[in-house]
Amino acid sequence: MIKIFNACVLFMIVIALNAGSLFCQEDQKVKLKVNREDDRVWLEGIEGFSFEEYTSSVHGSQAKILEALGTPLSYEYLLGVSGLAFRFQVFKEALCPSSPHSCCGYMCVSRSTKSSPWNIKIFEVKSEDTERVQELRDAVKESIDRGFPLQYGSIEDGIIIGYQKNGEEWRRMALLQSNAAERKKDHC
Repeated sequence: MIKIFNACVLFMIVIALNAGSLFCQEDQKVKLKVNREDDRVWLEGIEGFSFEEYTSSVHGSQAKILEALGTPLSYEYLLGVSGLAFRFQVFKEALCPSSPHSCCGYMCVSRSTKSSPWNIKIFEVKSEDTERVQELRDAVKESIDRGFPLQYGSIEDGIIIGYQKNGEEWRRMALLQSNAAERKKDHC
């Protein structure tokens, strides 16, 4: 279940620069289709990923979103440009067990986010900030309605692919889900 809790939760919202697909090469097409049924809206055409495929859920989420949008930036490129592929974090006596996460220590996620050709808005929201929570819900709805999935994260990252109940519940794909057929609804 996705909840906006007291610690900051990071959401990256991909916002198209224009109605067309400015950054797609001729042989690359946006794969996403917006579906609507009753109060549910969801995207079809984006694939999930497993830990075996992409060990960084942050960059795996970015890579899958960019792939679905027809943007030619690979997972490996995102790991390299972010610095995560080359980073070690150590304690005095051992390796840091959280060092694989892109947002632990040196913020590797910022450089991979900057490498995207899309405009990206980042929300850091606390549950008690009801105005920002509503702004986030509205942004999720707007992005999905326009055919753009969203990256979310706190401990691990995943992809928001839809919403229902006027944006109060989100449909998402989390790490370890292998495809879009394994969607489940979550609440925010």
